[in-house]
Amino acid sequence: MNLAGRPDRAARLRSVAVGGLLSAVALVGCTTPSPAASGTITCQGGSGQMSVSPGVVSTDGPNTYTLVGPTTTASCVDSTGSGITSARFERFSILFPSIGCLVTLGTRGEGTGTVRWSDGTTSNVELVATLDSAYGGDIATTVLSGHFAGMTGSSRFLASPTKGTCFGEGITAESIQTGPSTLRRS
Repeated sequence: MNLAGRPDRAARLRSVAVGGLLSAVALVGCTTPSPAASGTITCQGGSGQMSVSPGVVSTDGPNTYTLVGPTTTASCVDSTGSGITSARFERFSILFPSIGCLVTLGTRGEGTGTVRWSDGTTSNVELVATLDSAYGGDIATTVLSGHFAGMTGSSRFLASPTKGTCFGEGITAESIQTGPSTLRRS
C-alpha cells in the first residue's frame, strides 16, 4: 500500500493474478457434466465365438458362456449426435444357473460385458438372455456406465454348437449371431 491508503500497482496485479487463478481452478474443478445424449443408436448384428464351462450335458446345471475374443464389428446409425459409426463386444460372460441340452423355454441367464465404440470409448453393460428355443432367444442390454450410460435395448440371438455334444463332456463351444439392436433412453 502506498501512503494514501491505496494499493500499489504490484499489489493490484497480484490480486488480479490470484483471483484469475482461483477462477480457473473453480471452473476446472466444478464444471457441470455434459447432458446425457438423447436419441437412439442402432447397430447391426454381429457374430463371435463362445466357450461354455462346464460343457452343457443332458442334465440341467450351471453353465457360463464367455465370449472368446471380440465380436465382429457392426455398423451403427447414431441419432444421439455422438458420431458413433460402429461397435463391437470386447467381452461378455453370461451365467445360466440351470441349463441342459433339453432347454426349458424361458430359461434366463445374466451377465456383464463391455462394448467398444468406433470413437474408442466403451460401455459396461448388464446382459439378460432369455431362451425361446434350444439355441435362440433375446438378449436385453442395460448400459451401466461409460458411453450411453442409462440406455437400454434388446436383440435376437442364435447360438450354434461348434464343439462337443450333449453326451460325454458336453457342448463346450458355440458360435453366436446377434440381430440388430437399438439403444434408447428408458
